[in-house]
Order: sequence, then C-alpha cells, then structure tokens
Amino acid sequence: MEEQYADVPEADLPLHVVFAREEQKRKKERDMQQRGNRGRHKKKKEAEEAADGEAENAKESDEQTEREDNEHE
Repeated sequence: MEEQYADVPEADLPLHVVFAREEQKRKKERDMQQRGNRGRHKKKKEAEEAADGEAENAKESDEQTEREDNEHE
C-alpha cells in the first residue's frame, strides 16, 4: 500500500492511508518508549544488585573483623 502512494503529496492522500501512517508512527514511538523503560529498569535492577552485593561484602568484612578480634582476645 505504501508503494502505491509513495509519490503522492501528503495533502492528496486518502484518509485511510494517513491514519495508517499515523498509527505506524504511534506504534513505533510506543515500542521505543517501552524499550527505553526496559533499559532503565534493567540499569536500576543492576544498580540495586550491585548495592546489595556491596552491602553483603561489607557485612562479611565486618564478620571477618569480628572473628579476628575474638581470636586475638
């Protein structure tokens, strides 16, 4: 259908073609938005996991220090 109206000025296009093009644009924008949201969510999740890992490492380090202190006493 697009090939049929490729060289027709936009003002002369039938309404169904105009609506179809607008719908394609909206769909493309929605898809891009969803991809962006997924990317932000993934980054946020990775940051949370990294923070959890750092907290766990700090806890293990504290426990190790406490064990060493208990051994010296």
